[in-house]
Amino acid sequence: MKVVSKKSKSRFIRIPLWILSIVLSLLLILIIALQVPYIQTKLAHSASARLSELIKFDIKIDKVKIHWLDQVLVEQLSVRDDDDLLLFEASEVEINYDLVAILRERLRINSATVNDLNFNLTYHSSDTLNINVFVNRLKSLSSSNKNGGADFRVDHIELNNGSFHYKVDESPLKSDRFNYKNFKLTQINGYVSDLEIRPDTFLIKVNQLSAKDAGTETKISYLKTNFMVSSHQMRFDSLDLDLNASMLHGNLVFDYENYAAFSDFVKQVKMISQIDQSKIRTRELRLFASYFDTINDTYRIKGEFNGEVADFKVRNLDMRFGSGSRLIGTLDIEGLPAIYETFMFINLKRSRIFENDLVPYIPSKSFA
Repeated sequence: MKVVSKKSKSRFIRIPLWILSIVLSLLLILIIALQVPYIQTKLAHSASARLSELIKFDIKIDKVKIHWLDQVLVEQLSVRDDDDLLLFEASEVEINYDLVAILRERLRINSATVNDLNFNLTYHSSDTLNINVFVNRLKSLSSSNKNGGADFRVDHIELNNGSFHYKVDESPLKSDRFNYKNFKLTQINGYVSDLEIRPDTFLIKVNQLSAKDAGTETKISYLKTNFMVSSHQMRFDSLDLDLNASMLHGNLVFDYENYAAFSDFVKQVKMISQIDQSKIRTRELRLFASYFDTINDTYRIKGEFNGEVADFKVRNLDMRFGSGSRLIGTLDIEGLPAIYETFMFINLKRSRIFENDLVPYIPSKSFA
């Protein structure tokens, strides 16, 4: 029988404890070093430069402050594409992230606060939107996420004084009409959640948002919706929108072949919507059609809309307007936005129409 002396056993135990103490000390030094802003910023500059080289987008960061291992503050962040066009920038982004998920190669952010965001959505030289190019190049760096889940997720986001610019041609930004091809939302403030980027799909839940359209000076007092956009569809589910004094409630879907269809919105974008009881003033409709310039009315409306602006159908229509007129039934319209070349096919039941309520919509000679 072999006997192990107490002395050799003690030496056997002390050696692993000594190694463990060195490892723990080094880890502690590393954690302390990572709390030094200078070191944090140097690491961020190195990482952003390497990432810029890999995806060909110019990513710049002024300062980074890492608070332990699950919170980071980024100052003066900007991303430009390889056409040298700004994709987005922000003065300050505070992020709380899921370290365990990142270690599993799943980028997940618990919450983020973004100040002074300036987001620009436009066409890249590859004939697709710049955000699609950016996300696709990021995805190409990893072979993870084979189960079809989200490539990137943020649970909660607070937006302070942001802006969003959509531009697909050089038409003027400032105008009396809303420009589908070139519009900019400013003074964006609010809360969103459940942001996900999946293959070819962007989803976000807007819990509360306010903004202002820079082109028409129109104020969006309140917006709440479940938003989704892909290369073939854009959805505003459970929409609750207050636009000046107009209020729109329901679901709104845009179907299209590709993003380029928005350059010919009237003919190439199909709308499918279910409008719950809503109030729409002609003052807001003037932003989209000159026909309403001389009309002052308010519609209380609900119904189901299907088709392009140039050719659409309304089913289960219930609309009140004027001093007491009410339309109930179906409506087919062809020819918009050229209102005087438009044909309307109306099938009404249990409706009432007062002559004085029609006067603003029909040339005066029709009543002679």
